[in-house]
Amino acid sequence: MFSVCTGFSQGQSINKIADWNSKQVQENITWRSRYFTDLFGSKQFINLLDIDLNDTSIKPFIAWQDTVLLTTHEMAEREKAVAAVNGNFFHTKNGGSVCFLKINGKIIDTSRTDLSEHLFLDELDDAAIIIDREGKMGIISCPPAGWKSITQMPTIISAGPPLILEGKTVKFISNTFNDKRFSRTGAGLTKNNHLLLITVDGNSEQSAGMTIAEFAQIFKAFNCINALNLDGGGSTTMWIKGEPDTGIVNHPTDNKKFDHYGERKIANAIILK
Repeated sequence: MFSVCTGFSQGQSINKIADWNSKQVQENITWRSRYFTDLFGSKQFINLLDIDLNDTSIKPFIAWQDTVLLTTHEMAEREKAVAAVNGNFFHTKNGGSVCFLKINGKIIDTSRTDLSEHLFLDELDDAAIIIDREGKMGIISCPPAGWKSITQMPTIISAGPPLILEGKTVKFISNTFNDKRFSRTGAGLTKNNHLLLITVDGNSEQSAGMTIAEFAQIFKAFNCINALNLDGGGSTTMWIKGEPDTGIVNHPTDNKKFDHYGERKIANAIILK
C-alpha cells in the first residue's frame, strides 16, 4: 500500500513500515506512530490510523454537538467507538460547525461565510467527506451550486483545504493558515479503499507541525488519491480505545505542554464503530 517517498529532507523517508510503531486496534484497523528527528528539516511526531473499508463491518460515523462543546474522547466514548479524530472547524464560543455538516439527511450546520477570517476561511469549506446510505465513503470538492445541492448524499462533513483530488496535489493559496507550521489533522482515501486518518503534532520543540503543502506530501506518500485537511492546531486529537492517558495518543496543545492532556473541546469528530 505504501510507496517510496521522495522529497523529504536528509533522506529520512516514511515508506519503511518496519520503522513505525504498529498496533492492531481491531481487525482491519491499524494504528501506526513514528517520531521523525528530521522530516522537512524539523522534528515531527505523526500518528496514523489505517482503516480497511473493504471490511463493511467498520462504520465511520460523525459524532457532533450543537452548542455544548465536548472533547474528542468524550464523544467517542459516548458513541462506544474504537478510534476517533477531531472533525471540522467550529465556533469556539457559540458551538457548532462553521462549515457544512449534514448527518443522516439532516442539515446540522451551514457554511458560515458571514464570519470573520479568524473563524472562517472559504477554502476551509472547499472539500468534504461524504458517506452514502450504504456507508461507502468518499472525498470530493464542493460543487459550484454548493453543498446543499448534493441532495442524494445523507452525510457530508466539509473542511479544507483539499490536499489531493483525483490523484493530483492541489495548488494551495499562500496565506498564514497554509504557509505556517501547525498541528494538523486530515483524512485520505487510497485507491484500494483504505481510509487514512493522520495527525501531526505541532507548536512545540519536540514536534514542529507542518505547512499544508508538507501535510499533503504525507498523504501523497501513502498513495492517497483524495485527501483533505480537517481542523488542526489545538483541536488536533487522535483517540484509541483502551490506550493510556484517556486514550489520547497524540500530543494536543491546549495546555501548551508536549503531553497527552491538552485536549480541546470541539463540535464534532470522525469516529470508528
